[in-house]
Amino acid sequence: MPETSSTNQPWESHESYRQTFRKLLYISTFTRPDIVVAVGYLCRKTSLPNKKDWEAVKRVVRYLKGTQAMKLKLLVTQDPKLMEYADADWAEDTTDQKSISGKTFYYGNSMICWASKKQEAVALSFREAEYVSASEASRQLACLLMLFKELGISIPGPVTTHEDNQISIRLVELEGVSS
Repeated sequence: MPETSSTNQPWESHESYRQTFRKLLYISTFTRPDIVVAVGYLCRKTSLPNKKDWEAVKRVVRYLKGTQAMKLKLLVTQDPKLMEYADADWAEDTTDQKSISGKTFYYGNSMICWASKKQEAVALSFREAEYVSASEASRQLACLLMLFKELGISIPGPVTTHEDNQISIRLVELEGVSS
């Protein structure tokens, strides 16, 4: 059996990893969308973290300390448009070959919602990964539109969806959905 390096040995203090991770999860969910991908990756390591994972957690904490001045701002806007951005990697996680979807939503110039999530099935191509990501974002968009309606906020015109994969865009256009 090959010998594992010391960085891959289980971390002796699982609880300190989990406590710090929980704080990072809270921060990424409510105030810092810039760390959501890193925290999503670290989430997969909570059951048996190793020294390398602990070093990654410490890097994220150092990053947060160095960027304390960064803030989310909800700006008053004269252009109350809702915009959706969706993207995906393709099989970036080599352990299970699943893709990760990312989505952000802006109201005017302010980011109001964001998420990064591993896709449930293995995408067979980058086009499929992008299409799944766009579909997931559209479901979230439907929820946001209902919320805006309940709050009495009118969203003018169609919502603009930004997707960078031309094949996925073409598939949506062929299905007769306006982009």
